[in-house]
Amino acid sequence: MKAISRFLTILFVFLAITATAQRNFAPLDPDYYHLYDRDDIRNSSDTNIIHTSVKPFNRQDLAIMANRPSMRITDNKRDGFNREYLDHDNDAFMPGYSHDLPKDSTSARTEYQWPYYRLNRGNHRLKIKNYFYRHPAAFLGIFGRSDIWMIANPVLGFSSGTESPGDLRTYQNTRGFQIHGSIGGKLGFHTYVTENQFRFPSYYTQFVEDHGVVPGVGLIKDFGDGGYDFLDAKGSITFSPIKEIMFQFGHDNNFIGNGYRSLILSDNARENLFLKVRTRVWRMQYTNLFMELSDLERLGGTGNNQRKKFMALHHLNFKITRNLSFGMFESIVFARKDSTDTPGYDINYLNPIIFYRAVEHGLNSSDNSLLGIDWKWNFVKRFSFYGQIVLDELRKDSILQRTGWWGNKWALQAGLKYIDVAGIDNLDLQFETNIVRPYTYTHGDRSQNYIHHNQSMAHPLGANFIEYIGILRYQLSPRWKLTGIFMVAEHGRDSLVRYPDEHYGGNILEDYTKRPKETNIKIGQGFTQTITHAEFRASWQFYHNVNMDITYIYRMSEGPIQHFNFDLQLLQIGFRMNLPYYRTDY
Repeated sequence: MKAISRFLTILFVFLAITATAQRNFAPLDPDYYHLYDRDDIRNSSDTNIIHTSVKPFNRQDLAIMANRPSMRITDNKRDGFNREYLDHDNDAFMPGYSHDLPKDSTSARTEYQWPYYRLNRGNHRLKIKNYFYRHPAAFLGIFGRSDIWMIANPVLGFSSGTESPGDLRTYQNTRGFQIHGSIGGKLGFHTYVTENQFRFPSYYTQFVEDHGVVPGVGLIKDFGDGGYDFLDAKGSITFSPIKEIMFQFGHDNNFIGNGYRSLILSDNARENLFLKVRTRVWRMQYTNLFMELSDLERLGGTGNNQRKKFMALHHLNFKITRNLSFGMFESIVFARKDSTDTPGYDINYLNPIIFYRAVEHGLNSSDNSLLGIDWKWNFVKRFSFYGQIVLDELRKDSILQRTGWWGNKWALQAGLKYIDVAGIDNLDLQFETNIVRPYTYTHGDRSQNYIHHNQSMAHPLGANFIEYIGILRYQLSPRWKLTGIFMVAEHGRDSLVRYPDEHYGGNILEDYTKRPKETNIKIGQGFTQTITHAEFRASWQFYHNVNMDITYIYRMSEGPIQHFNFDLQLLQIGFRMNLPYYRTDY
């Protein structure tokens, strides 16, 4: 295993030295990506740049999209504001930008040169007035030469709310920074670090107590009266030895799909160490992900047991036409130990093109493998139909005989996006259904379940549920946006999350050996919980990436287990700067 690590390190350094272009990625944020969804649905016939099923998106691709003629031509002030916002947020990554022209230079400039940073190369003194907020998207910009630059921004988030009944006060206190840039025109980098204190709504706090983690976060500690303190740190470096291939190595999240949720790979779990290889040729994009995960097992009052495990995934997306794309994926979760009982990566899964199921059989192993498809079809410049099918295990004869065999484990997503509803500009709707059979994502060995740090790698509800989501977005004016989310789910629970007596297939933290029966397995079996979540948010962006939010949440959960029952309302107001809205609709 040490030899393999040395080989990967040498390979990584070599690629960094020979790279020809820097890359970077936009943060995972549904509100942010919705702006590109609108443009993709209306103008998909104009571009073959981005394969939208793999996120986050490359900022260079986003910059090119934001500067397309079709994006610029609009008589709608709100769309014009959105185009300018995206242009500002990504134009540093546009090919051909120059950062080293003197401020008074009258040299000819292309459409893609960044006009906001002009630094005389002969003047190396740092002048505050020349650096702070010279551009809306950069609190601080530093440029040593045309091929060395860095942008730094503060990250702030503060909110306060009241939950009723009970008058529980909720709050958020987030402080941090984000940095991205380029070194030598060959290596791109980004980092994001925040220190956080939260007191969550009751239903969210219950999840934290049951699982010992905050969704999407690593280690936590108690703070004050019912609050939590945690550090959130992410970052990566990117490089491209040739224009068709891009490497990214870092500690962050990835997302596969075009929906609000993902049944393949989502950002629900905490960030993880990964190497991503993206190959783009003609109308095809091939993505390889090699990840290191952690299996965090709670041991009651004696503490936690944390073990390393690994995941390999590849996803092939093909644009059949410019508005119709189809993807296939395969993933495998495995745990290996060498002769010294140290967890290590099985090099057989480093092959970027072979089928993992074939490798698994060749190794005579019982690793947890999944495969499936996803799709997206944009039509009449108003609609987008998308979805996913995930197969964990399937037996044809039991399906034909309708025995309800427990091992028929699958998941299905289907969704529709509708922009400019009924001809009303910037009024958009999205409907999505997610269905996951009991025991999907689980394995006979708990360490090989589809989880990372006690959190699902796919849907936050795990398995054994059916969910309906409706999302309404309306941009009232260039700077005012209204968002409404309505979710209803029927979830088959086990008796308790932490120590289930019997495993009915909903809690994917448990292995499937505790199942009470072999056949007649149905979605919603066990202790059926009905979850209703309604959320309304008004956001005012009064400066670039600086927002004020007013949010109202109604949450009701009812079922036979009192521990999971809630009926509450929450009203809160918040401020955020360079920070996505914190979602609690799980």
